[in-house]
Amino acid sequence: MPQPANAKQKNSGIFFSCIAITQSFPPVIPSILRLLFHLKTPDLITMANPNQERYDNVLFSLAQEHPGGALEFIDTVFSFFARKTDFFVGGGEGAAKKIILEKFDKWSAVAIKIKEAETKERAEAEKKRLERIAAKKREEEERIKQMAEEPQIMEISDEEAARFAEEQKKEKEGMFLTVL
Repeated sequence: MPQPANAKQKNSGIFFSCIAITQSFPPVIPSILRLLFHLKTPDLITMANPNQERYDNVLFSLAQEHPGGALEFIDTVFSFFARKTDFFVGGGEGAAKKIILEKFDKWSAVAIKIKEAETKERAEAEKKRLERIAAKKREEEERIKQMAEEPQIMEISDEEAARFAEEQKKEKEGMFLTVL
């Protein structure tokens, strides 16, 4: 269904607004997104191209506009290449496929390394958490053991019993006097 001319202008206005925002704050926005979503970017990505995150905001925005998810977004990108560029036919037969597969291999390897690093980090955090729990449990068991070793009933001499009874009597009298 063809869109009216003003709808195309409206959509391109949104697109260019996203570009303007991205260009105004390229180093800030990806950092904030990483903090908000706990995304981690390994040095491998940023060392290869320090501007790699430059278009993240625009791409996030475009991806959100595709209800079909990543597959629909990728389809849109390839549609753009086919309609508006010579990507598929300009480099000779099979050149575009070769480029796409090279980039796929490169970024899938990076994604696997990121996943492995995150898994390792989560495993280390879980190990530390379990160690803290075990340490607390050992401390509690030690405290219980010490309490169990302390005598609950002590044998005392008649003199000590008399002294204890005298102290108890004085305490009761003192409490009675403070209450009045």
